[in-house]
Amino acid sequence: MTTDENAKAVYTPTIGVAGQYEVYEWHGNVRGSASNVKYTINHADGATTKTVNQQRDYSQWNYLGSFNFSRGTSGNITVSAQGTDGIVQADGIMLVFGE
Repeated sequence: MTTDENAKAVYTPTIGVAGQYEVYEWHGNVRGSASNVKYTINHADGATTKTVNQQRDYSQWNYLGSFNFSRGTSGNITVSAQGTDGIVQADGIMLVFGE
């Protein structure tokens, strides 16, 4: 957890099988959480940014989208505190292979 605007967390999975993966994030219930946390998913087709309100939907896996990932470690998910209005959490990222 942080309120440092320069802070970020980068999750870099090792992808064994290239293909579509559903991406989920997890955050807890923390007083003062930010309502505008940016998640940037760097995938085989480019980069996609999603905004998550960490004041809601806590203590569960929250769907960010389905993205094409190449084999290896070229893709990642970045959680950024820049420009947020509260405490930012970077608790967990889950990728689920689709096809």
